[in-house]
Amino acid sequence: MPKVILTQAQRDKEALDNWEAEFKGAVERHYKTEHTEAKVIAKRIGIPLSTYYHYTRNPRMIRAETLLRIMDAVRFEREEREKLFGYANSKEMAS
Repeated sequence: MPKVILTQAQRDKEALDNWEAEFKGAVERHYKTEHTEAKVIAKRIGIPLSTYYHYTRNPRMIRAETLLRIMDAVRFEREEREKLFGYANSKEMAS
């Protein structure tokens, strides 16, 4: 088989796609295990429900500050945070 070489842009897009899928999966797992509704999460972080849905469907559009608030409200486990960012908590990411 011929060797396939990806451009930097293709590698970046693939990494973003993988990250997006992991983030969405983590949010869905939370809904199933904690039995928490999206409106509760939106209220915890102080944004409209429609905005929360937009962010969870298209996480590339989230500012880092809002993403951290969602992760705190959803109560991502340490392992999930490390898997997504390499950081365990908001304070480590901010520094």
